[in-house]
Amino acid sequence: MKWSWWPSRGALALDGYFTVVGPALAFPDTGDIVVDLTDQLTAFHRLLLPDQPLTEDFARTLIDNLIRGLR
Repeated sequence: MKWSWWPSRGALALDGYFTVVGPALAFPDTGDIVVDLTDQLTAFHRLLLPDQPLTEDFARTLIDNLIRGLR
């Protein structure tokens, strides 16, 4: 692969990043924002900190705060 096919080396790095993590962070739109955000947060946490548990209390509090900010 030749990096000059991308407009910059940063674009190449970003493309590579999304190629690797995209499948791990993909999630369906269930129509329930709380379920969708919880699934996305859990997937992202597993990607970054696979050996540390994500407590349900922490996830619920974070999602509640996100939802309040959207309203």
